[in-house]
Amino acid sequence: GRGNHGKSKGKGSSSSSSSSSSSSSSGKGSIANLSPHEVLRRRARLRLEMGELCEQILAKPGKAVKQQRTGPSPLDQLLRWCKDPDEEVCRLALISGHIVFSDILPSYRVRVSTEAEMGAQMKKETRLLREFERRLLQTYQRYLKCLGSAVAEMGTKRSTVRSLGASAVGCLAELLKTRPEFNFRSNIIALLVPLMGVLDDDEGIRAASASASSTAARRNAARAS
Repeated sequence: GRGNHGKSKGKGSSSSSSSSSSSSSSGKGSIANLSPHEVLRRRARLRLEMGELCEQILAKPGKAVKQQRTGPSPLDQLLRWCKDPDEEVCRLALISGHIVFSDILPSYRVRVSTEAEMGAQMKKETRLLREFERRLLQTYQRYLKCLGSAVAEMGTKRSTVRSLGASAVGCLAELLKTRPEFNFRSNIIALLVPLMGVLDDDEGIRAASASASSTAARRNAARAS
């Protein structure tokens, strides 16, 4: 799974992510003005940067949710790529997000502590864990919104947008399978269930949605019994 990001292990992850932040957030005009060759070169560069960033996140998840001195947190940078003007970069970022979240999300449901609870005395390790869970949950919710937006746009006839949406469906289905107890499970199901009745030419999308929803239903039945 992680091999999809390439094998680059450069240590300039934080600096490269801050430089790519400016290149990926400058608007659609900058992409429209690029030649096809320049678009491909940009994709190749961002693919490598994405791979380095994912390795950084997987190696130190606790730091991945914290803002860096030179720019956004590693997870925030990944979410910026999910909204890149180039739909292929968006697709790669969504897939990368699925890979890292499937790895770093806890297998249990997170309950965000209240201000009163955070203000109470507790061990340093406990406080750090709760703060990490809070930030992780916020970032994960934003990632799910990116996936939902991609799914919502699948009605267009543009093949690139449909490919982006199909990748988003796959990410949602896998997250439901690998982290069925984690927060926002019902949100994922709400996105997938309507896709179980899509047209025949979207067999892959329908199958992924049905499989994930069926798995969720079996887990519900097991818990109830």
